[in-house]
Amino acid sequence: MDLTAFPKALRITAVLAALVLLAWAGVALAMALCSGFSQASLLAGVKAVPKLAADLFAPKENSFRGLPNIAATSVLRRGFGHGVSASDGRMLYDLLVKRGYRRVLDVGTARGYAALWFGMAMRETGGKVITIEIDPAVAQRARENIRQAGLENVIESRINDALIEVPATRGDFDFVFLDLGGPHHRELLDLLSPRLTRGGAIVSHNAYLLRFTGDDYLATVCNKADMETRILPTLSGGIAVSVKRSSSAP
Repeated sequence: MDLTAFPKALRITAVLAALVLLAWAGVALAMALCSGFSQASLLAGVKAVPKLAADLFAPKENSFRGLPNIAATSVLRRGFGHGVSASDGRMLYDLLVKRGYRRVLDVGTARGYAALWFGMAMRETGGKVITIEIDPAVAQRARENIRQAGLENVIESRINDALIEVPATRGDFDFVFLDLGGPHHRELLDLLSPRLTRGGAIVSHNAYLLRFTGDDYLATVCNKADMETRILPTLSGGIAVSVKRSSSAP
């Protein structure tokens, strides 16, 4: 077909539309490949692209709408996280509050951005957060952020290797957040899934990148008969939410 026969504005529109469709298909294909390629994952990727585009241009302040104007909210507005975004944090905050979770484990504190969102939620549900970081210097920065947020009575910061600290920690959990930036998700899944309350959730950040860490976490958790897993598309790399079934039957 000779495109020169069409008006210039129409040709430009057609080229832009083609580029948008190619980008849409490329992002959807990449998401499907990262989550274990299948017809279902490809369809999910296609459906997710408009949401990601909307999130990209959404005002950051949307994530804080309706939250109390307290010290913790002010600290979170700084956006010092390098992985979890404000929209990720608000989504997880809403999940915690809606489900009434009260015992939270955060593995991979970093500078505490996600932990502060969890702490804010625990102010609403009356719960507590245990957060674990292996790097003492990074953990100290997180503790300062927690102090500035006024959440020291809600968030307990521990410095240790999670593979050592988790077995030494007593009790079950309603919500577990894994954000290690590397392998060991699978090992922690094996340690923590028996200690997750029914109806509780194990959540992993950077879900689309887990296939490239040499860790078979995603394949394992998606095939667990007692859990139901969804991968939520986010601009920060996807969040895998695995909820333990409320009964023993699959």
